[in-house]
Amino acid sequence: MLEAETGPPPALATSPRSYAFALLREKLRISNSEWIDIGHVCRTLAGARDAAEAKLRETGDLTREDLDGFIKLELDVHRPGPPVATFELMDRIPSEPNEGPFRFDWSDVPLDEPLEPPLTPGKPLRIENLLCF
Repeated sequence: MLEAETGPPPALATSPRSYAFALLREKLRISNSEWIDIGHVCRTLAGARDAAEAKLRETGDLTREDLDGFIKLELDVHRPGPPVATFELMDRIPSEPNEGPFRFDWSDVPLDEPLEPPLTPGKPLRIENLLCF
């Protein structure tokens, strides 16, 4: 209406794909038919491993069968450029022993690779329907 020329909108300075980070996705059963989704953003893969191990320790003395129906953990590694690498962590728990404490088999997860450029400390990210810190 003002007859002013407008160019394309300015590009956003940053996006989730501008930084490298690890996202630990946790699904936790809160009732027989309800699950809650929680996202934990980590600046290093070692930090994501420690967070996943802590979540597994919180399950207490569940059996392997009960564990599968109680919690689901997935690790997404975001790097600028390549597609997101996803690791289903519950599949990495050996079938034996049948009772806890349970441990992950991290042998095929590249935990030694640095995440560059690192995510700025305290930066919140919106991943799908999750606001992650």
